[in-house]
Amino acid sequence: MASTGLWNWNKYYPNFELALRNAESFLGAAREEGIEGFLVTAWGDNGSECLFSFLDPLILASMEIAEGNGKWEEKWLALTGESEEVLKARKLFGTREVADYLKHVLFATLHYRRASSDEKKELAEKWRSILESVKNVDLPRDLDFIRKAIIVGLKRLENKDDPADYILLADIYAKLWLEERKPHGLEKITQRFWGAAGRRRYRII
Repeated sequence: MASTGLWNWNKYYPNFELALRNAESFLGAAREEGIEGFLVTAWGDNGSECLFSFLDPLILASMEIAEGNGKWEEKWLALTGESEEVLKARKLFGTREVADYLKHVLFATLHYRRASSDEKKELAEKWRSILESVKNVDLPRDLDFIRKAIIVGLKRLENKDDPADYILLADIYAKLWLEERKPHGLEKITQRFWGAAGRRRYRII
């Protein structure tokens, strides 16, 4: 049996690029070797901020890579009735610039604080481009949370964010979390948003 990971640890959104590349190389090789059966793994302990709903396309993609023709996008649209614009948003949010950096920017981690001005400027430009691409798309609530988080992150990069931005994100996120799992673990995550609000209120970081 083969197993591949979905790259959702320590992120609010999975890195689609790495998850798909990993699935294609690993499950594809397993298929060629005639290995029957596969698993996909995802983080579910501390660091599991990523909502489970974001993993569904990657689970389907892994199934198609392991046992189908690999054309997961076509099957996803057919099964969900989702528009191509929403699927495009899913994939844009799954780029490394969003998936790997959104949390660092929102909470001003050491990684963010060590970034140069040029790196922050480049990231801001990338996020503006992504937001422009999805600004008129009617997104489901979970994806709209990511869009709102990118907006707040961009404001942070421009030093225009407000404490209320983080409290709003906390409220939206908590509702999404409780719709799919138990309250356990939520307190750690909401503390990060409220902590960020306090730090920005007093411009500590």
